[in-house]
Amino acid sequence: AEPQSGDVTWTYREYSAVPGAGVAWVNAGGDYVAQASSSVQLSRSGAFVFPSTSEMVADVSAWLQHSQQNHGWIVIATETMLSGSAKRFGSRESSVLSSRPVLTLTYTTCQYVDFNNDEVFPDDRDLIDFFAVLAGGDCATCNSIDFNGDGVFPDDRDITAFFSVLAGGQCE
Repeated sequence: AEPQSGDVTWTYREYSAVPGAGVAWVNAGGDYVAQASSSVQLSRSGAFVFPSTSEMVADVSAWLQHSQQNHGWIVIATETMLSGSAKRFGSRESSVLSSRPVLTLTYTTCQYVDFNNDEVFPDDRDLIDFFAVLAGGDCATCNSIDFNGDGVFPDDRDITAFFSVLAGGQCE
């Protein structure tokens, strides 16, 4: 079938029926980051899960902050299982609901920032341990300081979130 406006083609990441109005790929076939965000060994049949990685978290965080830049992930096979084999993937438009891909996000909020897990918050220990870890030290009983769950630490938002909750305010 001929492409419709908004379709993805070999030449366009967003095709337009109006000549010259489409958004072309820089490289024919698609533009993508060479480093994989995650990988998984595929079996001959059945469902599979791509494991979470810091790269995946960074991708999703970037998409949440800049949704217009969300062009999804590309799935690339590094080798074939058998000569003539193929793996079929459902898309979000699949008529079979159970075949559609699912992105599951697991996160925690920073409403309660008992960073050192001593069950007392706020206390001096939370501040002392927070600054020790921020400076590169260790705290065996401490949680991650990625309070806002964006996969990036340390960043200004983590520090802002910590002090906002410490002062009785809300997390971002």
